[in-house]
Amino acid sequence: MPHTTEALLEGGPDHLAGRRTVPQDDHGTDLKIRHLNRYEHYAFAGTRQDTDGTTVPVFRWTHHTFLAE
Repeated sequence: MPHTTEALLEGGPDHLAGRRTVPQDDHGTDLKIRHLNRYEHYAFAGTRQDTDGTTVPVFRWTHHTFLAE
């Protein structure tokens, strides 16, 4: 079953950046977010940041891959 987490996204498409609820793999180190006709990939930056009184992990954009047809 997919898991979700609160995360702070850095890099990648501008409208995905910031704090949001995102799907997370079982290892908790990578995010793969479906966006338009591709997946945006983020990796855990190794840090956490306080946003709105809650500490959330920071994930940095690494690359994107296109959806298979």
